[in-house]
Amino acid sequence: MSYLSNSPESMLGSLAKMPFVSHNKVAQIYHPKTPFVNGHVYYQKLEEGFYVMHTDFEYKANMLFNLLYDKKIPTDYYFLSYNYSENDYLQTGTLINNIKFSSRSWTLFKPGVNEIACYFKGTIERNVTLYFSEDWLNKNLKIDRQFVGSSFASFFESKEKYIYWPDISKLNDIEMANFVKIFKERDENGIIDILRMKIRALEMISVFINKYEEEHIGSLYVEIPNKDRIRLLKVEKFLCENLYGGFEGIEAIAEKFKVSPTKLKMDFKIYYGKTIYRYFQERQMVLAKGLLNTQDVRVKEVANKLGYENQGKFSNAYKKQFGVLPSDELQNN
Repeated sequence: MSYLSNSPESMLGSLAKMPFVSHNKVAQIYHPKTPFVNGHVYYQKLEEGFYVMHTDFEYKANMLFNLLYDKKIPTDYYFLSYNYSENDYLQTGTLINNIKFSSRSWTLFKPGVNEIACYFKGTIERNVTLYFSEDWLNKNLKIDRQFVGSSFASFFESKEKYIYWPDISKLNDIEMANFVKIFKERDENGIIDILRMKIRALEMISVFINKYEEEHIGSLYVEIPNKDRIRLLKVEKFLCENLYGGFEGIEAIAEKFKVSPTKLKMDFKIYYGKTIYRYFQERQMVLAKGLLNTQDVRVKEVANKLGYENQGKFSNAYKKQFGVLPSDELQNN
């Protein structure tokens, strides 16, 4: 699926022309309800050159989104997003239901970047996106004390086209919830608390600038081409679908996805913020917690299901992630 992305107005205009999409102009919400995706898009113009959107989609099929640009229309909008993604890869054909794996990330795109977004069936994707024009950037951010002199400012002068950065914290989920609350408090006449929403938007930019500085994103980030990112998403899906049993090994996974082990390890660490094995192990422990909390099982059984021959190693991995031993988890149920 493709849509025009020159500006927030063109993006919303493309959405309005799609089949099975309804639009409540007073509430400023689009409701896509198609065979492929259900959800909603809230939007609000905060001031000239500055917009905010909140999307909440559930994908009913594998989907690929492509950002398109009309060369006859000005393209000068950046966009900064905080993203929350939830997958239920284990819902079908397994011993346990309602185990969902979540991930969080930030994305920042320069104007005109032809980017691809890929989502698998069953994914729930929520995000808050700020759109700001070059003119707004110059009149606001570039004269801000926090921005001036920061390494973040150098991104706008660099050749880098975009940033994708994993966020292992859940703290920014609260900020997203605050945006959603303001959107939903719009009254019957369509009036919304613009000032409060603008303050939230500026705080979101400030949070990302701090993150950029504290985590040295400028010096650590490396752009990953679209085809490599799609491969990484497929690798992640493969890992989450194969949590029962032991870890297959980097070489076997690399061979399966036709990439060198070195490149796979490097790209995965950049994109997900942790090694492939660490990512796999953390997902296994989430599954283990679900098994212990919902089924009449012993710790040894769960360890065996997940490919651990040594129960002690399983218990150590579990405690490292959750702070308690799996045996204590059972006693608390």
